[in-house]
Amino acid sequence: MAVGGMPRSPQRRWLVWGIGIAAGGGFLGIWVRLLQLQVFSAEELRQRVRAQAYVRLQLLPTRGDITDMRGEVLATSVEAPSYGVDPVMVRCPECLCRQVQAVLGLRAAECLERIAAARGRFLWLRRGVWGVDTRALDTLDEPGLVKLRERVRVYIHGELFLPALGAVGVDQQGLSGLELACDSLLRREGGTLVMRRTARGHLLPTVEQALAPRAIPPAVRTTLHTDLQRIVAYELAQGVVRAQASSGLAIALEPATGAVRAFVAVPPPPRGSAHAPLVSDAYEPGSVLKPIIAAVALEAGVVRPSDTLDGHNGRWTVGGHQIVDEYPLRSPTLREALAYSSNVVFAQLGQRLPVEVLVRGIRAFGFGRPTGIGLPGEAAGIVPKVEEFRPETPLFWGFGYGLAVTPLQLACAYAALANDGVLVRPRLLEALLEPQTGKVLRVFPPEPGVRVITAETARRVRKLLTAVVEEGTGRRAHIPGIAIAGKTGTAQQLVAGRYSRQAHTASFVAMVPAERPQLVVLIMLVRPRQGSSGGQVAAPILRAILQRMTLHPELSRYIFTPSTALNQHSS
Repeated sequence: MAVGGMPRSPQRRWLVWGIGIAAGGGFLGIWVRLLQLQVFSAEELRQRVRAQAYVRLQLLPTRGDITDMRGEVLATSVEAPSYGVDPVMVRCPECLCRQVQAVLGLRAAECLERIAAARGRFLWLRRGVWGVDTRALDTLDEPGLVKLRERVRVYIHGELFLPALGAVGVDQQGLSGLELACDSLLRREGGTLVMRRTARGHLLPTVEQALAPRAIPPAVRTTLHTDLQRIVAYELAQGVVRAQASSGLAIALEPATGAVRAFVAVPPPPRGSAHAPLVSDAYEPGSVLKPIIAAVALEAGVVRPSDTLDGHNGRWTVGGHQIVDEYPLRSPTLREALAYSSNVVFAQLGQRLPVEVLVRGIRAFGFGRPTGIGLPGEAAGIVPKVEEFRPETPLFWGFGYGLAVTPLQLACAYAALANDGVLVRPRLLEALLEPQTGKVLRVFPPEPGVRVITAETARRVRKLLTAVVEEGTGRRAHIPGIAIAGKTGTAQQLVAGRYSRQAHTASFVAMVPAERPQLVVLIMLVRPRQGSSGGQVAAPILRAILQRMTLHPELSRYIFTPSTALNQHSS
């Protein structure tokens, strides 16, 4: 019916129908879209919202404690602040980065570059900040700054135990030393931290995450003795300064158990460095090898303690090589040859030994292979094979040239002499402990040793070596009332392919007490400039260490057996 009596035109009728159909289609599309969002795509949308409202962060691993033999903590993990930013929320990047540079040491330019280049809603600035005053950052009114707390490694005694313990990286994974060797035992993953974005865009840990407990890794108890480590480190450092040496090394170990009680390097290797000077650096030992040569010769029957030897009055020319002694001897006994460190006599002993017997004897004492202490980077040293020998090689071996040994190998060889001829593998680990109760989870006991010489030969050599300290080149180590068996060593170093008269390795190795040794102590100074011989610069360090040990209620047991303690008391 037309309005006002006029018929409705077909065009208007189609227009109305079209508008109605379009409106209906629109409403149908909206309904379908709502259905899709509310039903079919609901989970996907919820995940997107969560992704924008929550941030997941992988926390640093946490590590178990490392203790000394008495349970004193040497390394532990503590909570420390970590700082990150939400680049979108940063209000004043320049202001923030100036404070970051002042507090965290991250250059402001680098901080700005990282914020500008960030693709996500979170990036780390610095993690595990320890030993730094962070109050300026903590009080900064910057909505984009995010502060968390993570566990980081702290070494209670600074660098004192660094040569043994090693270090961890910024990711809290072991880089060197026991930290690397025991990484799988000490490290537990830190887990994931869930942070929620507030209505204003700030990131905060969720309540559930804040209350979640973290797994505590087991603790490792070492064989080290903190007081002895401290004494040895102090006296070695004093000796390095006096001698103006480039570095100093020292080891103290129990010969019967292989337990390392002190493990010192001055200066210590840089934190994070894989360099382990006590096990990875090899030196020509010089005269400290002579007791080993004497033991091999006695065992082989080519010499007896009562024999009179030819000292050639301190100068012997053989095969175009001239061998010279600092203290000329005419017809010394083996005791005198050791006491005054005769190169001439020991070159002859090296020459008299069959080559196969000489090489087998040297290798039996552990030279030419890693000791097995378990520290990363341990070197085998250099012991030429028989087929690599030159005619003069046995001569030079006699007084410690032509082969290279690590300080730990040398200490272990003397430990075999001290242990009546039985070589025991050195060890730094004693037990794995439950962190909260201290219950022993696993024990690392001494391993059975290997006999390298007879007990009789070992005792003879020790008795001969007392003359070194009583009357010979090691007189500066002498302490009245204490019998010390030891040997000095002075070895020229190769510089540009030639032996230098200015660059030396000066050493002294002692076994105390001489009759029944409880401790072997090695002292080595590298390139001393004030004095060059082991008797001059290394022996006094040993004397100072032992003197301080005699005053210690625990450490004195290494020096005084019941019989020597009685003699000391009666005197």
